[in-house]
Amino acid sequence: MKTLYIRLAADGIRRNRRFYLPFLLTAAGVSAVQYILFFLTGDDGLDKISGGATLRVILQLGSFVIAVFAALFLFYTHAFLTRRRGREFGLYSVLGMGKRSLAAILFWETLLSFAASLSVGLLAGAALAKLAELGLYRITGGTVNYSLRLSGAGLGETALVFGVIFLLLFLDSLRRIGFADTVTLTKSENLGEKPPRANPVLGVLGLLLILGAYALAITIKDPIAAIGLFFLAVLMVIVGTYLVFIAGSVLLCRLLQRNKRYYYKPAHFISVSSMAFRMKQNGAGLASVCILATMVLVMISSTTCLYFGEEDVVRTRYPEDMRVEFVFWDDETTDASASDTDAVRALVLAEAADAGVEPTDFQENFTVYPKSGNARYICTFDTAADDDAQTALWRALLRRFGTDEAKEQYGYAQFFCDSRAVARGDFYGSFGGLFFLGILLSAVFICAAVLILYYKQITEAAEDASRFAIMQKVGMTAREIRRSVNSQMLTVFFLPLLLAGVHLACAFPMIAKLLTLFGMYNTGLFAATTGVSFAVFAALYALVWRVTSGAYCDIVGGTHA
Repeated sequence: MKTLYIRLAADGIRRNRRFYLPFLLTAAGVSAVQYILFFLTGDDGLDKISGGATLRVILQLGSFVIAVFAALFLFYTHAFLTRRRGREFGLYSVLGMGKRSLAAILFWETLLSFAASLSVGLLAGAALAKLAELGLYRITGGTVNYSLRLSGAGLGETALVFGVIFLLLFLDSLRRIGFADTVTLTKSENLGEKPPRANPVLGVLGLLLILGAYALAITIKDPIAAIGLFFLAVLMVIVGTYLVFIAGSVLLCRLLQRNKRYYYKPAHFISVSSMAFRMKQNGAGLASVCILATMVLVMISSTTCLYFGEEDVVRTRYPEDMRVEFVFWDDETTDASASDTDAVRALVLAEAADAGVEPTDFQENFTVYPKSGNARYICTFDTAADDDAQTALWRALLRRFGTDEAKEQYGYAQFFCDSRAVARGDFYGSFGGLFFLGILLSAVFICAAVLILYYKQITEAAEDASRFAIMQKVGMTAREIRRSVNSQMLTVFFLPLLLAGVHLACAFPMIAKLLTLFGMYNTGLFAATTGVSFAVFAALYALVWRVTSGAYCDIVGGTHA
């Protein structure tokens, strides 16, 4: 019996490869990205990069995001596969198989899917991990180690994460199949969705939520306040987008059906009437694509801006090459501390000379703060030295003045030293890591959006095939089928892209304010990266439309659009 179950499971996957292959490739791709992030997180070379500790935290956060997203998205796509297999499992039940036998088939299907996707994913991840490491080090300015290695911990952690996910998928399949009777299973694929009623209340509520989020984003002035309001605005946009797409798409169908000039044309009649029976699913799917597209655009535009504008950030936050600050405490008279600054100044200049650095534009300031009972001596200067020499001077100053002995000898309580060269390395590590993670996550989210659109199209094509077959028998040509497909896709396919563009444009002021917290005040650069990001994404989106429309026409019996 075990051999029979394995053969039935393998045959089921093979017969439904049009639906299973994208799911397996997606699981393999996400597991490859998961392994790469685990591989990079455990790389000892991060300790040698300026800002390596921050970069490691960024990569750990990215691996957590990928794991959560993988669980949610694989659940979404696997539910679709389970629905598609309902008739097959119903037939097995009619032939005498019990729930235990169906569970055994589901177990082997899940195990085969897990083994295939994880094997391909780990092989791809292992092959690409070194390339990803080279890219990360190039972005962050680190020194590349060209030796090849395999992360055993990364392999184990990736297998554990996806083992748990596929176990949950198996349990979900058992729930769906186990609680359904034979009649429900055999008819599950043909159960149509009743055309939902247009709900103007939900539509208006969704529109108000979106407009409210836009108002928050446009009117915000304080960057600190923007942090908390940003997450509120994101939540409002997500809920509002789902409500507008679900309720608004129903209303759109009703309006198109009332427009007799438009509706009773062969190119529009079938597409609009068929959409009316699945607008709830259509709306949710299109809203998901819109949210994913917005996430990609916000993430890639902001991280690209930070990466290419990091020198502007460094020079904004550190106007001079070096900044040295001493804090003196004197309960009786803070003026007495001023005499100590002569010795401190001489020692700073001496350390610079020993490091081979000649200060230029040397400026100093001694300020007394009576209320706090302290005085601050600050000196800033530029140099003609390279980053290595400036870093050496920074370390020498810390060694000379950062000890308790030096504080006791010269009478100061605290010592601070900032170097533009050191900060540049830290910023390159942090912003480079964000840029790298933004590219990885954007690629994953784009693949998710493509898969949603693909499943949406082939599902609708499978449902529409019989309708188009009837229409072809009564005289509808392949050309008219293509026109009908294009009409349907142009009606709804580009709505997510359009609304994502509006979301991005209205979120621009708030995101620009948030970027100022990183020291990025170059709004022109952010506008440029946003525009380029949207243009590139729109081109990819149009390519997906072309491919999925071809798949739709193949299924319904037409030719490529």
